[in-house]
Amino acid sequence: MIKIIIIVFIFSFSLNKNFMENFSWNYFWEIIKDIVMPHLGRFVFNILIFTALGLLIAIVLLVVMGKKKVLTRANKIYNIIVKVVYIPLIVITSLYVFSVIGMSTGIYRIFSVESPRIINGIYDLTIDKIFSTEEDKEVFLIKMKDIIGKAKEKNEEFSNQLKDNLSQKMSNKNIDRFSNYIVDKYNEQIYSAVLYGLFYATDIKFDKKLNYSDFENVLDILMKIKVVKIEKSIKFTLTDKLQRLFNSQYYSLISAKLMIWFFLIAIPFVEFIIYKVWIEKKIIDKATK
Repeated sequence: MIKIIIIVFIFSFSLNKNFMENFSWNYFWEIIKDIVMPHLGRFVFNILIFTALGLLIAIVLLVVMGKKKVLTRANKIYNIIVKVVYIPLIVITSLYVFSVIGMSTGIYRIFSVESPRIINGIYDLTIDKIFSTEEDKEVFLIKMKDIIGKAKEKNEEFSNQLKDNLSQKMSNKNIDRFSNYIVDKYNEQIYSAVLYGLFYATDIKFDKKLNYSDFENVLDILMKIKVVKIEKSIKFTLTDKLQRLFNSQYYSLISAKLMIWFFLIAIPFVEFIIYKVWIEKKIIDKATK
């Protein structure tokens, strides 16, 4: 049952091209085992609550439509077809959409709880090796200074060179599969967050666009800052970036599912308006002749 539910959840992400690109089921099940299974109770609870909400909404809609005679037609066969098509449509659509919202909410909340572990995993996968000791930090910052000096002489853009140098220092440790997935999928955002974390550690206020001297000042200050403070600052920016990423994925999925729900639920009402304006009178006139 759980596998079926999770498969439906993955299918619901098919609207998101980035999520399904180069998708690996084996990799996915490992992520589910690492992240979701320890919180299975919370996950199932959210599914049940939102599925029950979807069923309640469907029942309320059907009761209201029955009272307003939205599902009633003058022609007997037409009347049967409307009920056979629209009642299952409303019930199934509501159950599906709200169960997916429940699954999404459950996973979103689990990721929020697991966020510190995921951040630690991302940190270990990216720059733990760079700032593991004061000596490693100095070696890295000196290399950074050298890159900036060469770029300054040639009047070149150096931000990409900094990111390249950072990526070359990445650890290959397999901390956990989800952290690994995040690093592989969103490496540009991760590198940006790491660089901003370095800048924030210095407590210097700066604009979005930094010049050579700004970078050199930052590196000089970082030389004097303890590794613990740098690690804390980087993890703070990584947490902020990851939370924004989760929020974006979650709310885009919820919006897409609600749009599908409104569109499908609107079909009976639109058809009813068409029936009342153009069809009903013709059926009645034909029956009275």
